Amino acid sequence: MRYHNGEKKVWSVVRVPSVAEEDQRQLGRELIALKDEQTQHVNRIKGLLASQGLDVKVDENFPERSLDVGA
Repeated sequence: MRYHNGEKKVWSVVRVPSVAEEDQRQLGRELIALKDEQTQHVNRIKGLLASQGLDVKVDENFPERSLDVGA
């Protein structure tokens, strides 16, 4: 009643998303989580390489370049 009488700061009206809407949003959440995980891995690799005195660019070609160096 207070919300409908104009006291908008007392309560918040929340619309619960449907199951289909929530499933659609889940894909975006998973993509963000995977990007965050990728960043963590890249930072960890860079840190490990820096601790050994190496300054290497870590990108999508890193595995191929690292194999070329070992040969």
